[in-house]
Amino acid sequence: MAGGPCGSGRERGAVMGRSTGSDLDDFIPTGWCIIIALAAFIVMLGYWGFSIAYAAAGEAHTANDLLYYTLQLFVLQSGGQVLINNWQLDVARFLAPLLTFSTLLIVLWMLMDRLRTIKLLFYPGHVVICGCGYLGPSIARHYLDRGVFVAIIERDPLNREIEACRALGAEVFIGDATREDLLKKARVHRARDIFVVTGNDEVNTEIAMKCRDIAGNSRVRCHLHLEDPLLYRAFLLSTARVDRHGAPFAMEFFNLYQIAGYCIQKEHPSFTAEEQSGSTAHLLVLGLGRMGETLIVQTVKKWKKTSENSSRITVTCIDRDAERKRDLMLWRHPSLAQYCDLKVVEMDLASLEFQRGDFLCYGEEKPFSRVYICIDDSSIGVSTALTLNQRPAFADVPIVVRSTHEDGITRLFETFRTSPIFSNVFSFPLVASECCMEMIVGGSREILGRAIHEHYRELRIKDGSARDADEAMKPWRELRSDLRESNRKQADQIRKKLAAIACSIAPLTDWDERPFTFSKEEIEMLAEMEHERWMDERVAEGWTYGREKDVERKISPYLVPYVDLSEEIKEYDRVAVRIIPALLARVDMKIVRLERGGD
Repeated sequence: MAGGPCGSGRERGAVMGRSTGSDLDDFIPTGWCIIIALAAFIVMLGYWGFSIAYAAAGEAHTANDLLYYTLQLFVLQSGGQVLINNWQLDVARFLAPLLTFSTLLIVLWMLMDRLRTIKLLFYPGHVVICGCGYLGPSIARHYLDRGVFVAIIERDPLNREIEACRALGAEVFIGDATREDLLKKARVHRARDIFVVTGNDEVNTEIAMKCRDIAGNSRVRCHLHLEDPLLYRAFLLSTARVDRHGAPFAMEFFNLYQIAGYCIQKEHPSFTAEEQSGSTAHLLVLGLGRMGETLIVQTVKKWKKTSENSSRITVTCIDRDAERKRDLMLWRHPSLAQYCDLKVVEMDLASLEFQRGDFLCYGEEKPFSRVYICIDDSSIGVSTALTLNQRPAFADVPIVVRSTHEDGITRLFETFRTSPIFSNVFSFPLVASECCMEMIVGGSREILGRAIHEHYRELRIKDGSARDADEAMKPWRELRSDLRESNRKQADQIRKKLAAIACSIAPLTDWDERPFTFSKEEIEMLAEMEHERWMDERVAEGWTYGREKDVERKISPYLVPYVDLSEEIKEYDRVAVRIIPALLARVDMKIVRLERGGD
């Protein structure tokens, strides 16, 4: 039960070899040589044919006359005033206009192609997408719906998504995105964002490196998709160790399944507080591919973070290669076994054994509290959900079906959900999810911004200061755009703060790892930076200094340098610094020191 999308997990935009001439630039070096050679051959035939024709008519003509008559063949202006009595002239008078017409078509083709490139000059800050498979079109639609110009590079001219993207206003270049000339044609050095999503990690990294070389000192952000979770974490860690914070060309790594695991927990939580307190949560996960593994890991991490005792969550997995995948998952996440009873059943979902459901007989009326179907074939996923839903034991159990995008089957299935029979069955399309797409295009800035807002809400609820009418207390989706951006700016500041003390952000792999701690000097330095950030934000919103605080008139007594604040107010800024490690841990990140040997 592989967790990769589109069967093989490769995008149609993946480069399986080098381009063989599908792009116009492949034609230019050899095409003009062929045209010139054909023209020379036709001129030779015409000159020869006219010589024979006029000699037979007893007319004498100079060499210049014969050449002139021959050249006129290309525009249908000669050949009619002389008797055609030889094959040389007969062939030349047909080939010449044919070559002229073909050359005009080629020139028009070239001009149209050049106009496409010139058009990008009028769209500063456009977005370039390399790959038009399952991720590329969704990213394109996200930006096109917001009025941002999009250029797509796709190798397969038969890709069905090409015309759909063009109809929405995207410019599509057909060719190999690993070629520098094509990347320059898409003007990656003038783009706002580049998304490298071909579905092949090796090709993605090659494209990203060439984009970096072409961009030079241009301020561009490149989002590189890595499907292999080990490669994804390795790149995150290695770039953290040599952090180029502040460099014009910024590299963002993302893994769709890592993001989807976070978002599916938000939309379809794996357990309730009551289930956790009673240790009654029992998940059934069908498919132990990348999505299944990520979902289990995210669930157990959430259980560990919110559990007040040493209870364990139970997870049963069904996959035709379950034991091997379980062992690999436990090797990747050693802490998993400490907080989870992981059971596996080796079985094919299409088998008669699964249809019979004997493995579901646990002697309980409701054997599972949640079901997640994490297989890449949406038709099998939906049919499996409907099969389980017909069993009385699953009548009230939430069943979540993962799909790559909103295809015909999932859309048809959604129409059935109005019936009470299917009210407990939900579909979760990865790339069509608003949560997933916002985190893909927003990168770590979006992820950290959400974590900051969630932490703020939890603190307000815990200390009893939360008010229903408070706009800042609304969930992220309902939050005002300016408040969202404020959280994102605070996330930006986290990176700046860490860079100021020679630290960076890296993936957190050991759940029981000792939290990072700042020195007193670092806390004071970063607290001052936090106060300056706060003041800049307030001034931008129109606040001014005054001895007494007045929210309605936007007056604050704290718009003064950090050294002039009281210790009580300074402590607010220090707390904002101390909680940074906890904020990062919420999104599986940690702080590392950039000096060799320092963590």
